[in-house]
Amino acid sequence: MAITIAKIKSFRIFSLTEKISLISELYFNSTGKIKNLIHSRFLLEKLYQINSKILKADHGFIVKNLNGISSFVRKKTSDSYVFKQIFLDQEYLPLLKLIEQNKISVNTILDCGANVGYTTTYLIKAFPTATIYCIEPDFENSNCIKQNIKLNDLQNTTVINKGVWGKKAFLKITKDFRDGESWSFSLVEVKEERDSDVTAITLSQLINQYNIQTIDILKIDIEGAERYLFENDEETAFFLSRTKCIAIEIHDEYESREMITSKLLKNGFKLQNSGELTMGYK
Repeated sequence: MAITIAKIKSFRIFSLTEKISLISELYFNSTGKIKNLIHSRFLLEKLYQINSKILKADHGFIVKNLNGISSFVRKKTSDSYVFKQIFLDQEYLPLLKLIEQNKISVNTILDCGANVGYTTTYLIKAFPTATIYCIEPDFENSNCIKQNIKLNDLQNTTVINKGVWGKKAFLKITKDFRDGESWSFSLVEVKEERDSDVTAITLSQLINQYNIQTIDILKIDIEGAERYLFENDEETAFFLSRTKCIAIEIHDEYESREMITSKLLKNGFKLQNSGELTMGYK
């Protein structure tokens, strides 16, 4: 999906008609939930307060050069939620502080469940010389990652349109997890390739395929599938042995927190929590 830019101006000097039009486009996602109206208004008001530059584009808009990062935000999706989490709430700032405090050198990052690439650009801004692998099962989301990489002229980035899983498998994307929006797609196994949307890839496969010696940051936000990554002790020990720092969102709907944290502790990680993130380092 190519982005066609219509015009650029400061949101502060948008006309009233243009503001109403832009906000209206963002208010309702595909399900028309009222909470998106409230959230989108909040997002745009925050951008107004910091005088962000906005480029109007096909299917959404671009926030230009916010703290050195440009981001494409699709209308009628959950992109505005994720944008707020990453760039305004700075969900991963505690991770950056943990890395700084423990003097961890960052050269390789795995972004598992990369969504539309906001965490990717946030982390690359913090560690500009790092190589990052973005793994995202949804095709449209993967295209948005590529657009955000292009917007920021990022180098040393690889987008992998697969689902991170605990074993080789054919996977189907479902929208019955949480709110069913593009930030909460989940995966289920299917027997036949013809019934699948995407193929699975394990962390050991990623490590071997891309000859990754050390994972300095392993970020995992894969809507419940994290439980499968920790089921096999041998597989778990293999990828954790190469990992310096992990940031994982554990989805408690699947009652896997105790199992995952115990295996992280067993493999030498010191743990701390921040919001929805469980962070570990060694």
